[in-house]
Amino acid sequence: MSERVRRSILASAGPHATLISHDERPWMTATLSGARHDFQIQWERSNDPAVTESILPFWPPADFEIPGMLIADIEVCGTVVDFVPRLQLTAEFSMLTVDLA
Repeated sequence: MSERVRRSILASAGPHATLISHDERPWMTATLSGARHDFQIQWERSNDPAVTESILPFWPPADFEIPGMLIADIEVCGTVVDFVPRLQLTAEFSMLTVDLA
């Protein structure tokens, strides 16, 4: 399951993105099962801070999906902008998924 999640995250994050970390913890109730995903994405862009910082309000995109899963919740937990050696935006996310199958 983790590889499917990683591929979906990277595909939607764009060509300048790197998945820095991904941790997956399963959860279940009497009727549902799924996972909590904590991950970091790093975007490396031009040396214009406005270009790099403009990424975050639009990620994840409205059409972000993971085959076989419902994304029940996703939130930005933190961000770091670094200017050395190149402009990079690193964002930490927490996502709750529910298995559809």
